[in-house]
Amino acid sequence: MKRSRNSSEEDSYCLKSFKSEILQMLQELKSDQNTSMNNLLKEIAEVKQQNTMIQKSNEEIEQSISFLSNKYEDMKNTIDCLEKERKLNTTIIQSLEDKIEDIQRNLKSTSLEIRNVPMPSSESKKDLIKTVQDICKVTNSDLLYSEIKDAYRVSTKTTKNTIIVELTSNITKNEILKKVKAYNKNYPKQKLNSSHLGLMGKPVPIYLSENLTQKTKRLFFLARDMAKTFEYKYCWTSNGRVYLRKSDEAPHVLVKDENILESLKSIK
Repeated sequence: MKRSRNSSEEDSYCLKSFKSEILQMLQELKSDQNTSMNNLLKEIAEVKQQNTMIQKSNEEIEQSISFLSNKYEDMKNTIDCLEKERKLNTTIIQSLEDKIEDIQRNLKSTSLEIRNVPMPSSESKKDLIKTVQDICKVTNSDLLYSEIKDAYRVSTKTTKNTIIVELTSNITKNEILKKVKAYNKNYPKQKLNSSHLGLMGKPVPIYLSENLTQKTKRLFFLARDMAKTFEYKYCWTSNGRVYLRKSDEAPHVLVKDENILESLKSIK
């Protein structure tokens, strides 16, 4: 019986010890779980805080985008308005330039240019008028003194400054040009030159043409260059305007501006 009591006490002790260990394990597990839960809750709180910050940041970004979008629309509207004003101003400027060109063309409509006439050391207006009349005599074109309004040279870098002759009518101007053209055609080996004016030295060719505006001179230069490149048979001026003709059968083309030349280049 005594052994049995000891055994029972040992069993009781073991049971208590086991319970104590289990209880301790449960407490440790609970503590670990609490710690893990607290950590998890802390992480969740941090994530929530981050989400809140991100949401706030997104709202700020959206506000910035909205602000920039509004600014862009404002700038676009401003640019559109400026572009409309630019086009209107361009149209007005072009219209004014055309009017000025017409005025200059009318002012020059009765004028001639005589190029390549050697300039003596001294030359009066009377000498210039005589030179003009001598050219007309050579080409069988009668020109009265009263038909000449003015004659003068314009400054250039050479000693053969261009002579400008202002006449009383466009008809007289065209008649002189017609006679010079006919003379050069009839005498291809003795075209109008300085020897016909009794000037000493090696003969130099003399050229007569309309007195063109600066704009038309440039246009005529470009038209001649294009005529050569694209094999146009004729390129000439008449009444201060530039014309082109591809062949004898083709219609003439009035070259109003450089855009006309560009459009002709695209025609094959």
